[in-house]
Amino acid sequence: MSKTVVVNFVAKHSYTFVLEMIAGLSRNNCKIFAIVSRNMPEINNWRELKDIELYEVDGYTNAISFPFKILKFFLYDSAKIKSKIQKARATVIYIPIISYWSWFINHVCGNMPFVYAMHDPVVHDSNKIFIKTMNDWLAANAKTVVILSDVFREYVRKNYKKTDKEIITIPSGNESIQTTKGRIEIVHYDNNKVNFLFQGQIAKYKGLDILAEAYMKLRKKYSNITLTVAGSGDFREYEGTYNRLCDCTVINRWLDAEEVTGLFNDKSVITVLPYLSATQSGVINVAMPNGSPIIATKCGGIMEQIVDNVTGYLIEPNNVEALYEKMEYVINHKEEWEFIRKNAYERMKSLDWDVLSGKLAEIL
Repeated sequence: MSKTVVVNFVAKHSYTFVLEMIAGLSRNNCKIFAIVSRNMPEINNWRELKDIELYEVDGYTNAISFPFKILKFFLYDSAKIKSKIQKARATVIYIPIISYWSWFINHVCGNMPFVYAMHDPVVHDSNKIFIKTMNDWLAANAKTVVILSDVFREYVRKNYKKTDKEIITIPSGNESIQTTKGRIEIVHYDNNKVNFLFQGQIAKYKGLDILAEAYMKLRKKYSNITLTVAGSGDFREYEGTYNRLCDCTVINRWLDAEEVTGLFNDKSVITVLPYLSATQSGVINVAMPNGSPIIATKCGGIMEQIVDNVTGYLIEPNNVEALYEKMEYVINHKEEWEFIRKNAYERMKSLDWDVLSGKLAEIL
């Protein structure tokens, strides 16, 4: 018997893993009523999903317009949403990732139980008080909290007073996409060089200063290497340092899913994730299926995503020398790349979206 699930996802941007999970739920006999933002650049990807019902609101675009759009939501949309939920006989809400609208959507849906996918049990940015407060509220009140890594099970159990039965671990799946437009090339790689790549949100905990120092040291010894840093966020703190690096490309803006996939889609690319701390990394699930070996730090759930010297390489965090030595090792041991790629491919095969969404459907 099918169940109707309300998807609470009014966000500024959409993500491959959210779309894949929702499509998977639909294939696993769930009827989907998704509340989303029509302002997302990726809204057409939602409109193209089969067998789901969308309700589009005038969602988040910036902090200034936020209170006015929330007021408009309650005055115009809330009654319509309540009516549609009642008509659909929805029984549960699924929040695939936190957004500024998460609490407000839940409030309109009434006392319906909800499942919250907590991507960051520990909020990285202490300045995001609103998000941290909402994260804590959602985790404490959810009937089930979904975590991506078992390493945070004890933290969630203690901090949010959850039983083990109220916590379920579902890792993220393959976040690489197949494009009908052909390969999108926003960076041209020289196949005769080793091209190091950092991709993701620019944030202090990502260790970009460590990466710059290690790369600068490498360039004194190797001329056949390049570095690309690509992602949105405040890069001003790092501009001076990165401007001094040779053969370094910085793309400081939001990248859509096809652009992200294109960055990894070259056999000469080595992904570098020098995080100082982390819960897990979605970048890993793009790099692996695209054949890019990964150097990452031993922190958080990354240690569950990568088996050292088997599916990638792990180093101690906040250690310039360790990063330098591993990058140099990868340069000089190209014969290992195919072994790492093969094992990484096999790992990604085990993270099939139909299996992952089926596990989620069981507890919705």
